Amino acid sequence: MVEVIERLLGRLDQLLRYVAPGLVGLVALAVVHPSAREWVRSPDAVWMLLLGAALMGVTTYAIATGAVLPHLWKVILLIRLGRLKDFGWLKKDLAWLETVSEWLKCDYPSCLDKRPIEYVEFHMCIERWLRRHGDGKAKQIQEYLDKWAMMLNFTWCTGFILIALPFLSWMFLNPQGEGPWVGLFFTGIAVSLSAFFSDLRITRFELWLAKEFPQHATTCSSDEALVEDVLATWKAGMDAADVDQIMETYSETFSNPEVHDKASLREFLEGAISMGHLKDASVFVDDAQTTFEITKATIYPIDFTSADREVTIKLTLAKEQCGWMITGMDIEGL
Repeated sequence: MVEVIERLLGRLDQLLRYVAPGLVGLVALAVVHPSAREWVRSPDAVWMLLLGAALMGVTTYAIATGAVLPHLWKVILLIRLGRLKDFGWLKKDLAWLETVSEWLKCDYPSCLDKRPIEYVEFHMCIERWLRRHGDGKAKQIQEYLDKWAMMLNFTWCTGFILIALPFLSWMFLNPQGEGPWVGLFFTGIAVSLSAFFSDLRITRFELWLAKEFPQHATTCSSDEALVEDVLATWKAGMDAADVDQIMETYSETFSNPEVHDKASLREFLEGAISMGHLKDASVFVDDAQTTFEITKATIYPIDFTSADREVTIKLTLAKEQCGWMITGMDIEGL
């Protein structure tokens, strides 16, 4: 008996994730529905009860993690990053929104400000996986967070089941009275809200961990530094009219509607230098903003002036095996 209990405790994560929410749902169904109550009381229903709990729990977990929780986690991340205005339906400049956003904002790597929320999700998942397989304090904290997340999964799935049961009962059963079912529905709402606020707390800890205990070398901050290095090298080459230095920053996959490829770009630059178009050239990047999109980045606006022209340039970079390289360039004002 002790061995069985130890085995069950060893599988507590799976039990809470896949079975326990379904068991809660069946017990709740038995409380409010007479037929289900009689079935649960039957001595022969134990194994069917466990099977039904597992089926309900697994189904709920699959739907929750596949269709519901990914969207909820994006919302929670935007809240914790202080980016409530990134919600598509919040377009107005509302003073109270700024207040709430600042109040709920937590400590996190500052470079995530410029990243799409999809990149932030990817970054957080990688950090979490590496902490689990690392050592030291970060791994110990992650083990605690995993236990917390185990209970969080149970809470989310239980809330979803309690919300769905009244609707499913009206579709497939003959409910007796509305009162118990309404109570069940609002209980599910309350449980889901508690999961939401708990998720806000755990996300705060994970963002703090990503800042204080970064796990991989290619962090978002190092990406920013590498892109800045590419821009500095490109700017120095343009200022000095040094074709070789300029071309060091361009990828072999570079393409542009006017110059087509990297070889054509070299010919274009050499021709521009020979005709004096880069004489007294200056590149101004003080107003340039870098925007990241996972493995791509854009830098705009870059102001270029020479003896006979002024143009604005937009650079597109991609993260390749050899590092960040320029893969596209748009010029305004030619």
